[in-house]
Amino acid sequence: AVLVTLGLNLKPSLLGKEDPKQQQEQVPPSPMTTTATSTTNEEKESVTVPSSSDSKGGEEDPAIYVIGDLHGDVDCGKYWVDRLQLADLDEKKWLKPDASLVFMGDYCDKGPYSYQTMHFVKSLTEAFPDRVTALMGNHELELLRDRDERTNPKYMHLAWSAVHPGEYQHYLTDREWDETDARVLDLLLNASIEIYSNRWHNSVLLTPNAPEDDERVAVTEIFEEGEVRDLIAERLGEYQEAYLKAFASNTTLGQWVESLKVAHIEQGTFFVHGGLHPKFVEEILKLGGVDALNDKMREHATTDKFVPFMNTRTGKVIDNMLFYRGNHKEADGCGGLAPMLADLGVKRLAVG
Repeated sequence: AVLVTLGLNLKPSLLGKEDPKQQQEQVPPSPMTTTATSTTNEEKESVTVPSSSDSKGGEEDPAIYVIGDLHGDVDCGKYWVDRLQLADLDEKKWLKPDASLVFMGDYCDKGPYSYQTMHFVKSLTEAFPDRVTALMGNHELELLRDRDERTNPKYMHLAWSAVHPGEYQHYLTDREWDETDARVLDLLLNASIEIYSNRWHNSVLLTPNAPEDDERVAVTEIFEEGEVRDLIAERLGEYQEAYLKAFASNTTLGQWVESLKVAHIEQGTFFVHGGLHPKFVEEILKLGGVDALNDKMREHATTDKFVPFMNTRTGKVIDNMLFYRGNHKEADGCGGLAPMLADLGVKRLAVG
């Protein structure tokens, strides 16, 4: 299989190739060159991948195109699907019979267009279910956890790496976005700048009111007491309620997030957003493999079941698979992969 990685943290050694002495970065890169580079919000590493012409006998190997964390950047996702000429979206026709596409998760948060990004990826998985696979990232996992009222404070309340204030305008369905909302959004964006400028991101929560037993303060505390603070508290509470409501288990978008795969195996490659910890591989095998793990997740992804499930042994395995970063950062991360890959019956690991 040929892996063409776009915005993916895939080490050359994981591909079975020597680390090149020099890698030429291109912005935006041509996906069919030997070096593919991220154009997502976060800076990713350049990685060398084999081209189809490298296959024996001159025959092209089936290609797996891989797109990493989009984080609310729907234009990036559309750009690469169009650039790769994988599908005619208007005709809903797949154009490359020997190619498939894997999204590595983290469609939401950070960028202001998570709503559009999720709908875009969702539309591809529904139009081409045999060609397009969407994995769950740690940000989608946190979103599922946030829906439970018992989760407080929520991941979405973090002043960094969570929901972009501009995101909320896409989720209001009960009324139109008005001038007052635009004013509140401007105030929240300026507050975010203030928080980052003063390095308060670990001390402030983007919530109308902070929990009583939490040392952190609500973003509303940045503003003087009075009409403005009250307005921000009122609207922010409304926005966040509408946001979580859009991902409820009885909505199409919520059900799609619940259906995302934890891991995927294709042509000898194990795809997962975070990584594989040695002590959890045996747990995956005990469950019956990746398909059984994905089924177990889907069975318990609804709002009423998710939080209790994540406290079980299997839930902790899934949590680790989406958060773990040890395979490519630890001193012998790559060296430790060999026995795990052998146990799983795969040749390589691809992480987001």
